[in-house]
Formats: sequence, structure tokens, C-alpha cells
Amino acid sequence: VQEAFADDGDALNYDRIVGYESTVEMMRDFGIGMNDDPRFQQLVGMLNARHGLDKRPAPDSMLFRAHAREDANRFMMATLGELDLPSVHMRMEENFQGMPVLCISARSIDIPSPSSLSSVFSKGGVLVLEDLDLWESPSMDVPDDGSSFFLMQMTRGASEAVNLVRSAVDNPDVYVIATASMEGPIDDFFLDLLEPLSLVDIDFPNDEERNLIWMDIAKEHPSIRSINRRDL
Repeated sequence: VQEAFADDGDALNYDRIVGYESTVEMMRDFGIGMNDDPRFQQLVGMLNARHGLDKRPAPDSMLFRAHAREDANRFMMATLGELDLPSVHMRMEENFQGMPVLCISARSIDIPSPSSLSSVFSKGGVLVLEDLDLWESPSMDVPDDGSSFFLMQMTRGASEAVNLVRSAVDNPDVYVIATASMEGPIDDFFLDLLEPLSLVDIDFPNDEERNLIWMDIAKEHPSIRSINRRDL
């Protein structure tokens, strides 16, 4: 399934997200969120020149995990805003028959041709696998009796989706980001598919981050400013 969603002019980025300061610092170790830092750009240029490279090395796939999957997905959206690249989202849903269906979506402005999602990554981009702990590994086995044309079509679709993920992982110009809850296991099939993989665990906010969250809420809702945060 291919969907198009509108461009959000109010998109998140690391400057606008609140309560993730320690995770943002972790992402800076990966070089994300450092585009406006001239010292970092100078360092990248020097290392590339000394090692004979014309651009930054290919990034590892990244898995954002949080106790609440909503936190991981929100931080993923802020990371997309920080990267500011065309993105394709993949997520698993259930159809009316209760069978798992892989949904693929992208912004219409990111797709030069509606018939070719691979063209989104022609100049780099981001592939997002949402809620990976809810995914079921695809079956590549097709019965020999030829009685299930529908199953064959599903298997072909699963194979194409797996190939899309593999090509994105192998493409040095594409970031691959997955999200998941810490509470559920992830099928080894997908973990192997994303290698090399770096884990980014998003913990509960610390005291300083909680204060920042509260001040951000109070900025939008003046009626709660009179509440004593220490008592709360």
C-alpha cells in the first residue's frame, strides 16, 4: 500500500523537542544534529581528506527504543526534521481479515514518480521502520500445488519489501531508522536485516528534563502555571 501525507510545516527537530536532551547528546556522537556546528564540519572535512573520502562514511542503521513506543516514534520524527531528507515509512497493520499487512507511505513531494518508491532515495533519504517489535517475519515459502495465487502475491510483496530494506541498508546515502518498545522482543530476522545496527535507548526523563517538559507545557497552557512543581 502506498500512501501520501501532507508536508507538516510545524515539523519537529532537536531544537523544538523537549525532554529528550540526553538522547539528543547521544545522537551527536553519531554526527546527527551537528550540521550547524562549524568545528564538526571542519573535523569531518579533515578526516575525509586524510582518508581519501569525498563524503562522510555510511551511517549504521539505528534502532530507537523507549519504554513507551510513542516516545521512540516522537524522537524519530524529530530526527527526521533534523536530517531534512526525503523519507519512506514502513509499518505493520492488520487488514479486515486480521492478517498482517505492510503499509508503505511517503510524502507526495518526495516521490518523483508514484510508481517507484526506490526513486525517493536517488539523492539520499531516510527509511523508517515503525514499531519493529510488532512486525512478523515474512514467509518466503510458496506451496508447490499452485492453489494459492493470493499467497504467492503476498510472498512477492514481502520479498520486494525486504529487498527495499536491504538496498537502503547497503546505500551509503540512506539513513535507516527503526522504532520499538523496550517491552517487546524483536524478531531476529529484522535485527539481522538491519546490521550493522546501533541501539539508541530512550530512558525516562531525568529531573532536569522533567522541569523542561513542565515549563514547555506551562508555556502553552497558562492556567497550570500556578501549580507548585515541587509539591507535584
